[in-house]
Amino acid sequence: METSKDYYFILGILQSAEVGVIKAAYKAMLQVYHPDKFVGKKEDAHARTLDINEAYGVLSNKVSRTEYDQFINKRSDVSFTYEGDSSSSTEQQKSASNTLDKDWALATKYKPELRLLEQQLSQISIRLAFTFRVEILEFKKFNSSEQIAKELEASYFSQYFGNKSEVINFAKQLIIDDHKEAIHELNQAVKVLGDDLNATKLIQSIKLEFKLYEESEREKFKREQAQREKFKREQFKREQAQRVIAQRKRGEEIQRAQFLKLQRIQEQEQKVKAQRERVKAERERKVEIERAQKLELKRENEKAQLDKYQAEKLDILDKYQAEKEKEKEKEKEKEKLLYEASLLYKIKQIFTYRC
Repeated sequence: METSKDYYFILGILQSAEVGVIKAAYKAMLQVYHPDKFVGKKEDAHARTLDINEAYGVLSNKVSRTEYDQFINKRSDVSFTYEGDSSSSTEQQKSASNTLDKDWALATKYKPELRLLEQQLSQISIRLAFTFRVEILEFKKFNSSEQIAKELEASYFSQYFGNKSEVINFAKQLIIDDHKEAIHELNQAVKVLGDDLNATKLIQSIKLEFKLYEESEREKFKREQAQREKFKREQFKREQAQRVIAQRKRGEEIQRAQFLKLQRIQEQEQKVKAQRERVKAERERKVEIERAQKLELKRENEKAQLDKYQAEKLDILDKYQAEKEKEKEKEKEKEKLLYEASLLYKIKQIFTYRC
């Protein structure tokens, strides 16, 4: 672990960043220096990629990150020195931020207040705005975006300018007005003097040393008026964004109500349809039962007629057999009589011959 490097600065994030933010920033930075996308020298891309991997290796591990944080907290020159946004780091973080443009554009389409918050943070630091974008997209905290922006801004200023509100407000004004020498002087003064400093005296001393904000009453009035107008514009934008959100919510509620109404109508129609189908099925079942009963009755009638026919047939056969038997008996009787007659005739001839 190379402790002389600012790993948070390399990944373009704040020291308070969560693990998910570190991972997302790492991926975004790697895309910036990917060989197929980086337009600079390959050696520079390779060196930056090594630094990014080294930074992620330390900060993604809980133990090594704790050790690194403890070390840089002891070294105030690393943890407390304000470096601002250099041109190279600004371009790097803008490029990393651009890798998230697709998701960010979709998010700001439905949450337009995100764009205003990001713009306000970017006036202070591109790194601060980049951390805000990564954290919002990574953790899906769209409804808490304003609170997150405030917390990140407070963490950023407390890291470099302590916890006194007067000093923080002055530092914010210096950064927005791009007074680089004055902001570095303020950072060094806070680093040396700590929270026991006299904020009012320090601010006056820096203003005198760098001849800041020396203006007439008219200029002061114009500046304050411009600030008020800017505040009004920002307030109007926020209110407009809120109105858009409210209108979108009302539209969504109307659509949801219409959808629920349509769903209820469809359910009612389905119930009616199901009831009709049940009635139809019941009718068809009754018709089938009646048809089956008729078929059964028809079969029984046919069977009865067949039994009757068979009985009549058997009676006829029995009568025919009986008549045939009678005829046979008559034939036998006739033959017997003929036989007896022929026998008597023969006996008669015999007696006649003897006489």
